[in-house]
Amino acid sequence: MPIWVKSIPGWEEGNKIWLQTRIAKTTVASQLAQDTANKKKCTWQEIVPEWYHHHGKVFSEEASERFPTRRPWDHAIKLKNDAPTSINCRVYPLSPKEKE
Repeated sequence: MPIWVKSIPGWEEGNKIWLQTRIAKTTVASQLAQDTANKKKCTWQEIVPEWYHHHGKVFSEEASERFPTRRPWDHAIKLKNDAPTSINCRVYPLSPKEKE
């Protein structure tokens, strides 16, 4: 029997010792993911202070998916006569399915 076991107070010959070792590792990313998963879904009324509630359409998902209404000051952008109709370059890479 190891000496450290014999030095446990109240230990007597014939007693059983159970030893459990637990090794755990966590990363910042896993901790952030766990914290995000534990959060409840809040409405914008709960998040935004009450004095901004009259600006509700700014926080509306439905209103954000449409263009604003036409105004008298809207105007067209006039291009020069020699401006190309298209530019032959990739702005960002696309997958073959996206290219179709």
